[in-house]
Amino acid sequence: MRIETIFDKTFPARVDNMFDVVGEVIGKLERSLNGYQVGELFNIKVILNELLVNSIRHGCKCDVNKAVTINCSIREDGRLVLRISDEGNGYDYCNILEQEICDIFSLDDNMKECGRGILIVRSLCEDLSFNSEGNEVEVILKL
Repeated sequence: MRIETIFDKTFPARVDNMFDVVGEVIGKLERSLNGYQVGELFNIKVILNELLVNSIRHGCKCDVNKAVTINCSIREDGRLVLRISDEGNGYDYCNILEQEICDIFSLDDNMKECGRGILIVRSLCEDLSFNSEGNEVEVILKL
């Protein structure tokens, strides 16, 4: 299966770097996907923001000596593949993925803050998977 790489970058784990990277990815996608507008790329922007924040804050613990890598490609079948990895120790993502999607929208005071971003991402994509260490995530979306 042919894959066209749209974006591939490694950057220091700083939140202020993340905003520029998300803008770069969205810009490259706009140019690569004729007819797509910024509004149509909103879900991709949400996914990128959530996953990059997780990698920087939780994975790398905001340690600028650690790096985050993002790869964005389009498969021949028209699906977008986003892969984000970090130099952190990873985490137990299984517990997060076992939560129900309705939990993220609960107004209950006992609602868990941890893991909400991953559940939002899961609700916006076709497939979400992690490597065994929990420091790399792959998201697949139909364009």
